[in-house]
Amino acid sequence: MDIPAEVRAIEARLAADRRSVRWFCQSVGINTSTWQRWKSGSNGPTLRVWSAVQKAAAKLPSAEAA
Repeated sequence: MDIPAEVRAIEARLAADRRSVRWFCQSVGINTSTWQRWKSGSNGPTLRVWSAVQKAAAKLPSAEAA
């Protein structure tokens, strides 16, 4: 699993829905600094946290829908 690529894909979906990364992080219960570390690849999420992120991201429209 390529977490940085997945993070960028989620960010594209957020942009398509006119939502901020901050909003998304707050809704999932993580810090934006944690998100940035995932995006840079300097560390990654636990399976439990990533599962919550994926569940929340599944509710977002696709980036192509914009």
